[in-house]
Amino acid sequence: MIAIMTVSWLIHYHFEGVVEVGVEPCGRRSTRGRGAARIVATGQGDRGRSRGGGRGRGRGGGRGRGGGSRQSDNLTDRQRKVLLEGWKKQENSFTTFPFMGGTPGPVTPSNGESCRACFERFFTSAVWVLLVTETNRFAAQGRANITSPRARAWHDVDVREMKAYIGVLMVMGICKLPRLELYWSTTHPLITPSLCKVMSLVRFQQLWRYIHLNNQDGQVARGQPGYDPLYKVRPLLDLVSPTLESEYHPHEHVSIDEAMIKFKGRLAFKQYMKAKPTKWGIKVFVLSDATNGYVCRFQIYTAR
Repeated sequence: MIAIMTVSWLIHYHFEGVVEVGVEPCGRRSTRGRGAARIVATGQGDRGRSRGGGRGRGRGGGRGRGGGSRQSDNLTDRQRKVLLEGWKKQENSFTTFPFMGGTPGPVTPSNGESCRACFERFFTSAVWVLLVTETNRFAAQGRANITSPRARAWHDVDVREMKAYIGVLMVMGICKLPRLELYWSTTHPLITPSLCKVMSLVRFQQLWRYIHLNNQDGQVARGQPGYDPLYKVRPLLDLVSPTLESEYHPHEHVSIDEAMIKFKGRLAFKQYMKAKPTKWGIKVFVLSDATNGYVCRFQIYTAR
C-alpha cells in the first residue's frame, strides 16, 4: 500500500447497534418506569423483568410488586422444547442473498510486474504532472518578490526529479534519523550514499518548501461560501480515489472503520482518539477488503 502511504504523507505535509431479538417496545417511557419493554416469548423473563423492565412496578418478581418465583421454573420439559424450537426457526428465517460482485482481486493481473509498475497504477502520469505544475507555480509565486543576492537560484522541477524526490521521502520513512541533515552526513555510521547521489540537501530543501498540489490563488477564505478544508489536497484526492476503486474488486466481506493519519500540527479538524494507536491526527473513514486490508474507498473527516 505504498500509494496510500504516499497520499497520507502528502496530506500530512499540507496539514502537518445491537438488535435485541424477541423484544418489542410497549411505550415511550424509559426502562426505569413501568412496562418499557415486554418479553415476547413467555417464560424468558428474569426476576423483576417478567413483564416490566428494570426497577419499578413490574408485574413479575424482584424489587417491584409481585411474586418472587420465575415463570420459567413452572415450564415442563415439553414446553421448553417447543419454545427452543420456535427460537431456532426464527434464527433460520433470514434470507441470504448471493454475492453479486466481480471476481475478487486486481482488475488487471500483475503478471510479474515490478513494485514500481504497481505503484504507478495509482500514481498515474496525471498525478506527476499535477505535482510538477503546482510546485513550479507555487515557487514562482513565492519567489516573485525575492531580490536578495544571497537567495539560492531556483530551476523548475520536472517529472523525473519529482519522482526522485518522492523516492527519497520513502527511504526516509524506512530509515529514520533524528534530523533531516543527517541523511546527507559524511560521517561513516550515518552516511546514506544513495540519497547523496540522487539530489543535494539544498535541492531537497527547496522542493520540501515549494511542493504544492493546488493553486493557492483560487482558495476560498474560511467562513465564506464554497470554502473547502481540503482545498490544498483536493486535486490529488480526486485523481487517486477513483483509481483505488477501478483497479480492484473486493471480496464478499468488507470492513468500514476509522483510521488515523498521524499529525500534531495546527489544523481545524485535527482529532484525538484515545482508543487508537495513533491518538492525534487526521481521521479517515475507510472502506477496505476484510480479506487483505486493501483500501477500496476513503473519506477524510473534516468535522462538518
